[in-house]
Amino acid sequence: MAQFISGTYDSAFYQLIQGALAARGYATIADFLAQEPNYWFNEEEWRQVYDLAPVENPTRIFEQKIGGVNVPVMAAYIADEARGPLMATEGASKETGEIPRMGRGYAFDVAAYEAMQTAQRNGVNVNDRIWDRLLMDFGRLTKTVHSQRTFTGYQVESVGSYVTTKVTSGGGLAGFKIDLHPVAENKFKCGGVSLSGYQNQGTKYAWSSSDANPLGDLEDLYNQGWRTHLIPKDPSKSVFRMAASTYETLKNHTATKTAVAFWKFGPTSGSIAAYRVSDADLAAFIKESLNIPAISVVSYYGFGSVLNPDTLKVESVDTEAFDSNTVVLRAAGKFGEFQWKRESNLFATVMSPLYYSEGGAMMFQQDLGQKGIHYEVSSICVPVPFDQKRVLRLAINEAAI
Repeated sequence: MAQFISGTYDSAFYQLIQGALAARGYATIADFLAQEPNYWFNEEEWRQVYDLAPVENPTRIFEQKIGGVNVPVMAAYIADEARGPLMATEGASKETGEIPRMGRGYAFDVAAYEAMQTAQRNGVNVNDRIWDRLLMDFGRLTKTVHSQRTFTGYQVESVGSYVTTKVTSGGGLAGFKIDLHPVAENKFKCGGVSLSGYQNQGTKYAWSSSDANPLGDLEDLYNQGWRTHLIPKDPSKSVFRMAASTYETLKNHTATKTAVAFWKFGPTSGSIAAYRVSDADLAAFIKESLNIPAISVVSYYGFGSVLNPDTLKVESVDTEAFDSNTVVLRAAGKFGEFQWKRESNLFATVMSPLYYSEGGAMMFQQDLGQKGIHYEVSSICVPVPFDQKRVLRLAINEAAI
C-alpha cells in the first residue's frame, strides 16, 4: 500500500498540508492519522465501560461467552498416581454474530483551505492555521465513531441489544439489530423477585405508580443477585446502572422521599410531597441504611439527524443512550470490550487513499466520488459484554402479576 499513500501527494491538498504535518513531526498524512486521533478522545464515555480489544478479530465474527467463565469449579482431591479430572465447561455457552460497520462522511470546507493556499503562495506561513483546521476537520469526523460507540455501548449494557432507527442512524441502516442475547431469566418486573426465605421489599407496581417502591425493587434485585451467586455479596463490588431520567423517577418518588426523610429526620408531620431528596442524602441512605450497591447514573445522549416533515429541514434530535425503562445490576468495573476487524484496503487507490487509526480499528478514506475534499471514517466494531449471565435487569415500566 505504500505506493498508494505516497502517490496521493500529487494532490494540491496534500501538498498544502505537508508543511504543517512536517512541523509537528509527521512525515505523511498516514502517520498523522495513525497516531494523532489516538490522543483526542481518551476520555470518551465508552472507554469507561468497555475496553478496545487489543488485537483485531480477523474473522469478523464476534464471540461472547455466557455463563460459567468467571466461576471455575473447585479442584478435586485425587490419589498420588492419578491425574486431575478435566474442568467441565458446562453452564458456559458461546454466542457469535457478524461484527457490524459504522461510518460517516464529512465534506471539508474547501473555501477555508483555498484561502490558506492563496496566503501560502503569497509567502505567508500558514502551517499553524492548517494544523488547527486539520485537527478540527478530522476531529469532527473521528468524533462520530466515538459517539456511536458510546451510544451503542450503553444500549447493549442496558437492554443487551441495539436496534437502529432513522434518528440514531440517519442516512444509514434503520431497523438493523445488534443482538448480544441477554439472559431472559435475569430480567425481572417490579415486585417480581421470588426467593425462598426472603421477604420482597418491592411492590407489584411500575415505578410510574404512586404505589410502587423503587428502592425496594433495588433491594430485591440485589438479593436476587448475590443469593444466586451472580454478583458478589459485598455491595461495594457491584453497581446499579440507570439513565438520568430513571434516576430522577427513583429520587422523586413518594416512597423514596418518605424513606429518606424518616432516616434523616425521624417521624415528621411535614409534607412529603414538598421534600426534595438530595443526591448526597440518597447515596448515603443506600449505603448506610439499605446496604446495597451504589447507583451510577448515565446521562449520555446521542444526537442523530432526521427530516422534519413540517419544515422539510434536517434537524438534530437527541436520544437517551441508556434505556430509561431498565435498571441494570452488575459487577463494578468494565462491562465488556469492543471487538473489531480492520477495514480492507483492497480497493484503496492513488485517487482514493485509505489510512488507518487506532491500530487498524478505525479507517479514513478519501471519497473520489465527491466534489471537493471529502473523507469517510468507518469502524467495524461491536460492544461485547464479558458475561451476560452475570447481569441482572429490572423493567421499571412493568409490574409482576
